[in-house]
Amino acid sequence: MSEGCTREDRTWRYRPWFQFWFVISPPYRPSWIGKKRRAAASMPDRCCSHCRHSHNPPHGPDGLVKLNLPMPLNEAPKSLSDWLSAQVTDEDWKTAYQAAAEIAVKLGYDLEWLHNNKTAGAGKLKEEGIMPGIAEQFVNKIMEWADKFETN
Repeated sequence: MSEGCTREDRTWRYRPWFQFWFVISPPYRPSWIGKKRRAAASMPDRCCSHCRHSHNPPHGPDGLVKLNLPMPLNEAPKSLSDWLSAQVTDEDWKTAYQAAAEIAVKLGYDLEWLHNNKTAGAGKLKEEGIMPGIAEQFVNKIMEWADKFETN
């Protein structure tokens, strides 16, 4: 044994490398050791799925969407079903869209209520025999359809 070697120097050689990770210089140390995870960037809290922070369409004091449509309430579901039907080629889907509009009018639901109560509205349409996907589309695409009246 050499003259300058101490007991501490000898034990250093027999310890596993991970006990000394803090001593290893950065180019040799894995990049993930010793780093803290950053918190995920928080998204701005939106009041609803379609909100553009200018509140178009306007929200009432209760937070519900108010639709301003240039037609009577009982004609709006028919107009929505015509718009949805124009986007598909399958005759079964077109018939189902028309039936969903007829059921909404028959049960007395306007599009504003259907939009603000999407789960319940789609559930009522499904109970009346409308295909589940068509019922979901009917209530979820109301704002997309209503936006075309705001731009004109």
